[in-house]
Amino acid sequence: MQWSDLIKGNSTASFFQTAECYHFYASLDFMKPFVFGVSENDKLVGVMCGYVIADGNVAKKFFSRRAIVPGGLANFSLYVHDGNIASVFCTFALNKGIFIYLY
Repeated sequence: MQWSDLIKGNSTASFFQTAECYHFYASLDFMKPFVFGVSENDKLVGVMCGYVIADGNVAKKFFSRRAIVPGGLANFSLYVHDGNIASVFCTFALNKGIFIYLY
């Protein structure tokens, strides 16, 4: 799988950027996981995995929702255009009115 190969080949990657982590997030009722990837020439060259979370009742959930990306962005090599994956993610989050937190 290209995702696993990408993470294995990246010296700064962590568990938080893996498919296993995505599936863990998906198993939890209070999280909505997402993953964005960038490919060039049919090869995956960058990945960002995280989740959207919100707290409280309906109104509070609307105002407290936020996207969390533990581990940040995986494998931003020279092959990924500057800001490409971050731009796509920000568009996704901002269109949903979600606060973004990368760490």
